[in-house]
Order: sequence, then structure tokens, then C-alpha cells
Amino acid sequence: MNEQMLAALVVLVAAAPLVAIGLYFRSGRASHLLAGVDPKKVRDPAGLGRFVGQSLLLLGLLHLPFAAAVAFLPEEQILLATLGLVVLVGLVVVRLVFGLSRFVSK
Repeated sequence: MNEQMLAALVVLVAAAPLVAIGLYFRSGRASHLLAGVDPKKVRDPAGLGRFVGQSLLLLGLLHLPFAAAVAFLPEEQILLATLGLVVLVGLVVVRLVFGLSRFVSK
């Protein structure tokens, strides 16, 4: 197995927990696990679970095209794929952080 395929496999293995945790949050049973969110102040626990779960799923699924890029693109272009992943992950995280305020009363 060449180095690029091994790196792509590592990316996929790293994405698996994000997808699993995203599915768990989306089921609505894990909103109490969110750091910095008081469960007593959550207005819509089911909506919060769906929102966080979908965000984590999206983070995990963003790794799939990145893994394909790592596996099949020339090394010179992997830097661009990495930059794209970092930008997209940053956007999802910003959306997640600011979106949490919709579900928590002050």
C-alpha cells in the first residue's frame, strides 16, 4: 500500500467517530453532553440534537472527498485540498457555534 492510500485510510478512520457521534447527537439523546450548554436552559432539546448532529455529520462527511483527494491527486495538489478542507471545517464550526444560541435561552 503506498503512502497516499495509507494517508487516505487514516483520514477515513478519523472521520468515522465524527459520523458516529453526529448520529448519536441527532437521535436526541446526547444534548446533555454539550460542554457549555446548560440542559435546563435549552428551549428545544430535539432541535438542538438535530442541529449539532447534522453539523458533526457534515464535518465527518467532509473528510470523504478529502480522503479521495489524498488518495488520487498528485502531491502538489493535496495542499490545495487541505486548504479547502480547513476552510470548510472552519465554516461549519462557526455555523455550529453561532447556531447554538438559537436553542439556549439566556
